[in-house]
Amino acid sequence: MSPLIPSPAPNLPTNQLASINSPILPALVAAAGERASMRFLEYFAANIRNPHIRRIYARAAEEFLAWCAAAGVPSIAAVQPVHVATWIEAGAREVAAPSVKQRLAAIRHLFDWLVTGQVVPVNSAVSVCGPRHVVTRVVPERSIATLKVSSWRLIASGPFDLSGPRATTRTVTGGIGFSPGTRNSVPALSMSA
Repeated sequence: MSPLIPSPAPNLPTNQLASINSPILPALVAAAGERASMRFLEYFAANIRNPHIRRIYARAAEEFLAWCAAAGVPSIAAVQPVHVATWIEAGAREVAAPSVKQRLAAIRHLFDWLVTGQVVPVNSAVSVCGPRHVVTRVVPERSIATLKVSSWRLIASGPFDLSGPRATTRTVTGGIGFSPGTRNSVPALSMSA
């Protein structure tokens, strides 16, 4: 389990947060002061209710802040977009694109929370683009066969009869004209059923 999120106490139900007696804060957060430390803990305790997302975001924040400390960043307030971008690029070589995008989302949300709490002046992660991930959908063979049969039935039915009881078409008569000299002109159409 992540050191940012302690394991729940054995006597508490699993859907409640355990009390944090001595949390282990990353060095960059502790260096930013008491306000930053409280806001950082509030982010995980009050802002993220889903325990799975909380665990994933805590792991991403922990890895990012450890990377920043190793890179020589003195405080969380000193993090720049170049730090976030470099960490994302390094992560793209290690894990799949969806995981990198999820890590970037975690850092963006963390910095959003810190900006609204006036701990850092700007969100350093908002301008960083994640890796491109495109999902291609393969159409099953059965769907293609259904489309072929449907189009064959449509062609075999002959010309369309629009005069029956289900015909809901309208005939447009007249020309399209605009009034000269008006900014937001609307074309004049007359409709008949």
